[in-house]
Amino acid sequence: EFVSLAKVTAVMYILSFALVPLAAWLGFWGLCIRSVVPPAVGMLLLLRHRPLRVPPVWDPSCVWSMVKFGLPMDLGGFLATSGMSAMLATLVVRQYGISVLGLFAFAKMAEMAVHQFSVAISQVYAPRVAARMGETEDLSECIKVVAIPMVYALIGMSIFVAGLSWLAPHVVGWL
Repeated sequence: EFVSLAKVTAVMYILSFALVPLAAWLGFWGLCIRSVVPPAVGMLLLLRHRPLRVPPVWDPSCVWSMVKFGLPMDLGGFLATSGMSAMLATLVVRQYGISVLGLFAFAKMAEMAVHQFSVAISQVYAPRVAARMGETEDLSECIKVVAIPMVYALIGMSIFVAGLSWLAPHVVGWL
């Protein structure tokens, strides 16, 4: 099932990256569309590929226990991430102005989309590496599991970054 999850994640972030130009074309509404469409598509794909069809049940006590457990665990990371984003945006505006902040925002959106490819690969290979380590207890066997996919990922990302580097001056001039 990790492969299905990785495929859905990849589709979501390819869609997210492909919708970045909507922000330049439609402004605020383009950003709204970009923030709603990829998660909605991902949710529909995950619902379609779920291995166990359990009907939804609303149990307030279960929800409350998840909030009590999850909120303290996630709150620190959320605040740190949000604080870092706000700090970076403030620094960019103070140093370079509002127009560069727009370019910075597009770059951050693209960065998040590209980062998710490595997350998708990890979702597939981390369980395989853990299983291999449990079977053999040999680190070299674990490295064999991920060596070829990592080489392909490195080549693919290098080509992608080179293409974006070539394309960026043309896109920035268009914006």
